[in-house]
Amino acid sequence: MNRYEIFAPEQMQRIPLNANTAQLISSVAYVFYQLFPKKVLKADFWMRLSAAIAQTS
Repeated sequence: MNRYEIFAPEQMQRIPLNANTAQLISSVAYVFYQLFPKKVLKADFWMRLSAAIAQTS
């Protein structure tokens, strides 16, 4: 199952990425990430984050 998708902000629509739709997009892309909080993150945060990432893989 392909988990990648294209987000079209003008239409507010998510489009599955496949060989056909990949031909429609530019080779340049931008990714926006939420910033980490402005405090020291403890080890339990990193452990939970690692576990959450492992579940999505």
